[in-house]
Amino acid sequence: CVERSPLVLVNGQFPGPVIRVKAKELLEIKVANHIDGLATTLHFHGVDMKGVPWSDGASMVTDCPLPSGLTRTHRFHAPAQPGTHYYHGHVGLAKELGASGIFLVDPAEGEEWPETMKHDEDLPMFLQDWYHGPGLALLAGLTVHDFRWAGDPQSVLVNGRGHFDCEDNNVYDCDDDGNCTAK
Repeated sequence: CVERSPLVLVNGQFPGPVIRVKAKELLEIKVANHIDGLATTLHFHGVDMKGVPWSDGASMVTDCPLPSGLTRTHRFHAPAQPGTHYYHGHVGLAKELGASGIFLVDPAEGEEWPETMKHDEDLPMFLQDWYHGPGLALLAGLTVHDFRWAGDPQSVLVNGRGHFDCEDNNVYDCDDDGNCTAK
């Protein structure tokens, strides 16, 4: 019941590696597009790209798609506020095909976490929607004249792992209080 096409990996990983930096740190992130025949970009959520909008990675908005076989280096400062962000591919279904990961910003050198963000331990958790169909077929449906919506994702992954029971075809009857029973 699950037929996936090849994934779009970041540094050979799915999900992509955790990028962990210090607040305000100057970053240089090199993106090399090895996706045969497809362009891509890498977009960083929660990052103010003042003065360097072309490093935002929002394809056809602030950045041109990076053609297959080429590289681009994004240079920008990490946010001043520590916290958890994420990055993902921003052309077609690159994000849905796996190009995504966690972007963690720790306090700047010599600074501490704000009082409301203090914690004992970091446990990065990456949640993402997951479609079971072949990614390129999903994309094709979105780009044809008689537009075909890909529908809702069939699973949720936690740190790139999930569980889906293809045999569970139960129909559930739920009352107004949220109590459900299988029919």
